[in-house]
Amino acid sequence: MNSPFKMKPGRGNMPKTGNGIPPTLMSCSPMKQTDPKKKTDPKSNMTKEEAGEKINSIFSENSRRVAAEAMAKSDSSAAAKGAMLVGIAKREAGRIGNEAANVTRKKEKLPTVMRGREVSSGGVLNNPKNKDVYTRVGQLESDVPANVARAYRNNR
Repeated sequence: MNSPFKMKPGRGNMPKTGNGIPPTLMSCSPMKQTDPKKKTDPKSNMTKEEAGEKINSIFSENSRRVAAEAMAKSDSSAAAKGAMLVGIAKREAGRIGNEAANVTRKKEKLPTVMRGREVSSGGVLNNPKNKDVYTRVGQLESDVPANVARAYRNNR
């Protein structure tokens, strides 16, 4: 009996998809394959240079924002000191200083700082002993996205 069928345990060394198919097609879809010469991170599809440029732009924007915030703080201090020299109470001078700083923040497109009241344990809101509480609406410095940092770290 000369037939091509042979009884062997297991299958032969021929790949499951058959002869003639390149091994690169067996790993994943051609759409997801990247050029081996251009080293990119598979998840973000960024090279190390592209990720580095994005990180540098984020850092330069953060340093601009920090410098603008320092300018807003100096405006706040100057306005509050000027108000106290005129004879305005310290709490009201602080509010005037916050408004002056928020004007600078809006010019520089920074998140503003809102004034609120500290609530005592009894829940009394109009108690004059309650202090003013200032909270920023938004984040001053932006973080580097995780996929950009990963692309920068993983590409060598």
